[in-house]
Amino acid sequence: MNLFSAACIVVAATAFGLAIYAWKLDSKALLNRFLVATSLVAAFRVLGSGLVNLAGTPASFWLFLHLTLSASLFIVPLMFAVNLMFAGVSRPWRALLVGPVLVLTLIELLPVWTGQWIVKGYRITPWGNELLPTNSTVWMVLFDATVEYCWVVALAAFVLGFLRTKSGRQKAILVQLFLFLLIIDLGSILFAPVLWKSWGSSDPSVLLAGLHVLNYLVLVARYRALTKETTNFSGEMFQSLHEAVFLVDGEGRVVQTSDKMARLLGKPGVELKGRKVNSLLPGWPQLVSDLEVLQREHHREASREGTLRNARFVLTMRPHKDQFGNLRGVLMTVKSAEDLTLGVHQFGISDREQEVANLLLEGLGTREIADKLFISAATVRNHLAKLFQKTGTKNRVELVRRLRS
Repeated sequence: MNLFSAACIVVAATAFGLAIYAWKLDSKALLNRFLVATSLVAAFRVLGSGLVNLAGTPASFWLFLHLTLSASLFIVPLMFAVNLMFAGVSRPWRALLVGPVLVLTLIELLPVWTGQWIVKGYRITPWGNELLPTNSTVWMVLFDATVEYCWVVALAAFVLGFLRTKSGRQKAILVQLFLFLLIIDLGSILFAPVLWKSWGSSDPSVLLAGLHVLNYLVLVARYRALTKETTNFSGEMFQSLHEAVFLVDGEGRVVQTSDKMARLLGKPGVELKGRKVNSLLPGWPQLVSDLEVLQREHHREASREGTLRNARFVLTMRPHKDQFGNLRGVLMTVKSAEDLTLGVHQFGISDREQEVANLLLEGLGTREIADKLFISAATVRNHLAKLFQKTGTKNRVELVRRLRS
């Protein structure tokens, strides 16, 4: 066994190990699943290249060559998708951007398995098998075009993601991804031809997959830390919310509770943690099925009326996601169904004005309402002015009394 083949086997074993590690870490997260797939394909690519170098018969040579070339093609769209996920690109846009790469990959796969355009055979040398390429360059042009497309789009996504995110750890991840892609791209251009001439390898640039493996080992750990940042809110902040709110995990168990929700249920927040939410809110018999729908359709928001302590309430359920779009739980808010029902019909209050009025009824000030609804303080004052006009009131005290009457 020569040095190149030994290095390929070591890198492949490390990539297989990363795939197992990422799967055990969080097999439900979509990003981790893509990391697992990418690591496995990288492992097969490197392993196949090392075996091509050692193949003793034509049959085994062509088998291993098909394996490494096919893996080389599919690792491109997989890595591209992973990079877009880390950059925070939404699922519809990811599908739109990765689509052309998959089409080009399938086109490139045809000559790989028909044996045309790329390699016509090999010759045995003291350092291993040396490939004998054909004169056609169509396949290489397609492959290079695909790689460069992925590089340009990923770079644009990194820049936009960096400018958009406020998380220091997320920015560090994007910088790390960019630097590793730059190193690997330059390495393929500058060092691969030198190694090829020195070792006569089928594709010495596959050893750069080792850098991807090391890169993803660090990224998986950072990803885990980043998702923990958004899995739970700060305990004190959550408890002091002005609304009756639960944070429920994927199994329907309470993770965090606001003080207002604890008072509404008449139990300390500590006793509520870990309880099944449907046992705490029996007035909503369809709660379990609603949670299952939210698990499947992350973008949906559901609201249902129910009873709690002989009063009518509206339960609103919103998906709670981490920065990579993975569902980490459900935020459940309980509000009185009688707060503004009459006011909306009587005064012609709009949906946005109703949101402002509800927060006003809960005792929030202008700045707090603005922060809650992600609007400016001036916009809040504008909505309040319209509420005064529609209800015939002059100040907030009169408005609250009118809406509650």
